[in-house]
Amino acid sequence: MASLSAFDTTLFRLVNAGPHPLWLDMAAVWLTRAGAAWWLLIFGAPFVWRRASGRWRLFCALLIPSAVLSRAAALFLKALLARPRPFLTLDHVRLLLPVDGLGAHGLPSSHAANTAVVAALAWLCAGPSAGTWLLTALAIVVSASRVYAGVHYPGDVLLGAAVGAGSAAIVRIVHDRWYARKTDVGRRRWRVIFAALLAAVWIGATIVEHRPPTPVAATAAGLSPRSAPAR
Repeated sequence: MASLSAFDTTLFRLVNAGPHPLWLDMAAVWLTRAGAAWWLLIFGAPFVWRRASGRWRLFCALLIPSAVLSRAAALFLKALLARPRPFLTLDHVRLLLPVDGLGAHGLPSSHAANTAVVAALAWLCAGPSAGTWLLTALAIVVSASRVYAGVHYPGDVLLGAAVGAGSAAIVRIVHDRWYARKTDVGRRRWRVIFAALLAAVWIGATIVEHRPPTPVAATAAGLSPRSAPAR
């Protein structure tokens, strides 16, 4: 584990301490903030569902349950693994984002999970297409921007991507092996029960996410930010 952590830190240094032209800094900040905006796409899926056709219709139908499962899994693992973000334990980290509002723990990356669940579900439902490749490319650059901005190790985003992809696969398997075989009455009951479960998970995840800002959380954990945001 120590060797893996050292390798992860080395990769982080290569990305975070590399050349930082202004245009790339601006692009990274925009991309890392766009990762949070993916929830607009996720919650907009039901409105697109009726107009979608073929395999993309199934994608729209499964997107919200996949995303909620991914979110809950990522937050659970963050609390379980409790790995501090790099700027809390390393010196000379170049930060492009304010630390206020960031939780102390970064493994796995929620941004990587959010974007990966969308891209993975597109592959599972729609297969290779221009839209699928676009979603995959966006997931990769958003995840990379989190390392570049100094708020995640590469291992954080890799595990986040695995969480997102795994959540999409689980929901697709459940749909194919259980939900799709139900009668119309069974499906209606399943939707009501599942919607209630999703609501409970969403509320719980939101409560966990709205923790004190990083300085407070870091102090409680015996840590303190060691890097100032880049100017």
